[in-house]
Amino acid sequence: MIDERAFELLQSQLAFANEERASLRKQVESLLAEMKALRSSSDKDTEELKDTIRELVDRLSENNRQMENLNQLVSHLNDIINCKDELLANLSRENKNLKNDVKNGRKHLYGRNAEQQRLLNNRDMNILGQDKADYDGTPDSVRHKDEAEAPQQKNPRKKEDKKRAPKKSCKVDKTVVHKVEDYYNLPEGAYYMARDGERNISYYRVIEYIKAQNVEHIYEVARVHLPNGEFENTMDDPMAKLGGIFSPELLAQVLSWKYVYHMSANRIRKMLKNQGVHISKGTLNRYIQNGMSRIRQFLGDIFKREVQSTNYLMVDETTELVGIDEDNGRTYKKKYLWAYFAKLKRMVYYLYDNGSRARRVALDFLKEFSGYIGSAELYISAGRDNRISCDRFVLIPKFCKHRLDISQDNQHFNKVMKKFS
Repeated sequence: MIDERAFELLQSQLAFANEERASLRKQVESLLAEMKALRSSSDKDTEELKDTIRELVDRLSENNRQMENLNQLVSHLNDIINCKDELLANLSRENKNLKNDVKNGRKHLYGRNAEQQRLLNNRDMNILGQDKADYDGTPDSVRHKDEAEAPQQKNPRKKEDKKRAPKKSCKVDKTVVHKVEDYYNLPEGAYYMARDGERNISYYRVIEYIKAQNVEHIYEVARVHLPNGEFENTMDDPMAKLGGIFSPELLAQVLSWKYVYHMSANRIRKMLKNQGVHISKGTLNRYIQNGMSRIRQFLGDIFKREVQSTNYLMVDETTELVGIDEDNGRTYKKKYLWAYFAKLKRMVYYLYDNGSRARRVALDFLKEFSGYIGSAELYISAGRDNRISCDRFVLIPKFCKHRLDISQDNQHFNKVMKKFS
């Protein structure tokens, strides 16, 4: 009994499973049909999208071609407008020139002639009344009619034609010539205009400013212990002789700004700042003073000899505030400073000898000088009997060998002047 019941149960479960399987199969078949339908519809939509994209691409390419054609048309119209503007400008200039010509021609055509000008200039003069007043009974007192009518003509002064200064070309450090072939491509079918068998060439000149570049060089310096027990650096200060960190070129530029173009330290700082060099005013002044001291070391004697080699010196002394370092500190006192001005050479030499005004200061400088000395009041003496004095001008011939007492009151003054002039 138990086996039959179990067998029936299994048969019922198997039938139920078969029914379930059949229902699942139907569901799978329905899903497959739906998927097939969806796939066919998606393929159809994909084809339609591809066709739409192809159509849009064709339209876009057509629009691009139309846009290119429109751009070419616009550029062509712009060229035509520019040509018309140039034509209008040329016509305007020609019209202006023609108006000026007509105006000048009309002025010359309808202007007063010489006879009309003479009559108009003399219309306020009562010539007959003057003749009647001048008549004294003698035939010579009456002027002839031609003389009365003839006006007194002034001799026109001929204006001297000034010679026009020659045209100076602009000088630059470097000139670069750009050929036509370097920047222009000749279109196909075009050709260059020619004159006298050669290409008709004109020139445009452009001057370009290339800003200087300031480069800071930083050198690593190490301390070296030598085998002999001494020490040295790997390199010496490259700018020690110039007394700063400026290179010779930059220092020369700064000194030129200061002493040639008379620029203040603040303006020099601003110019250096614009070039990328930031430096304080005190440091800049120190570099300038150090540079000038180095230049004086090299050129001081040459400058002095050049001033001494002139024929005419203007000499004077003046006082200046000078800082003196003492035990208690620095004090400022008035000291004398000599100035020797070579007027013919436009050179000035300043001499400071511990603020002294003694005669030896002037005599030492004038040992190599021979010529004229000009001063408001100058006394140079070598002893009681050997004194040179003047009120304005002094002639010292061969000063180092001869000392003459010359003044405007001396009777031999004129002879000596003629001899050495």
